Parts: sequence; structure tokens; C-alpha cells
Amino acid sequence: MRSGAIVLLAVAALVAGGCASSSDSPGGGGGSGDNGKKSVAEKLATIQKQAPVEANDPLVRNFDAKLDALQKKCKDRRIRLADFAVTARKLLKKDGVDESLSSIVTHANQSIPAAAPRMPCAYTFAAYVALRTSG
Repeated sequence: MRSGAIVLLAVAALVAGGCASSSDSPGGGGGSGDNGKKSVAEKLATIQKQAPVEANDPLVRNFDAKLDALQKKCKDRRIRLADFAVTARKLLKKDGVDESLSSIVTHANQSIPAAAPRMPCAYTFAAYVALRTSG
């Protein structure tokens, strides 16, 4: 019963977080002076490094590849997938689990079979959070 409640809470947080507009969210504020024209991968890399990154940074290319792979399995837009990852990281950190955004995106992708039809992926990230935090 406890894990069911955790999953529901995680889903609610992920869905709400996907609509957030904080400076720690790829979809949100944080005015970088470039009128928000950074790619989603650049935004994720900036959050992970906690410092500005250039478009040609290896971490940006890494996030681009990971998001491309995840988008083949998910119906969600890139920015939404990034928001799910950021919210998942916040939930994990709140429960004492320190994991990088890159790792979270990788694990979310690996948890979906390649042959599965494209699906909304909020539950995938929520289940991942629940599994990582349910001792």
C-alpha cells in the first residue's frame, strides 16, 4: 500500500512539475539573456553542471542523444521529458538519493522496451522515483 501511495505522489509531483516555471526547470524562467533560445539539452546540462554551458559541450550532445532515444518511446515533448527528469531528481534528492539528470534520463529510457508503443512517460519517471526511494 505504501508503494502505491508513493507512486501516486510521484506522478502528481511529476505532472505538476512538468508545468512548473522555476529557474531550476528546463521549461522555466531563469533569464539567460538569450531570450530563452537554449536547447532543452543545453538547459539540462546547465542544471546538471550548475553553471552555464556552451551548445557544443559534450554533456549537451550527451543529453541530445538521450532525449532523442527517449522521444522515440514517449509521446511527451522534449521539454516535458526534461521537466520530468528535473522533478524526479528533486524528489529523489528530497528522499536522500543523489542522482544526476543524465542518469535519470538514461534509466527512464532503459526501463521502456524498444518494441513498446509510444506512451506518455510521466508514469515511467514516477515509477523510477518510487523504486529508488522505497528502500
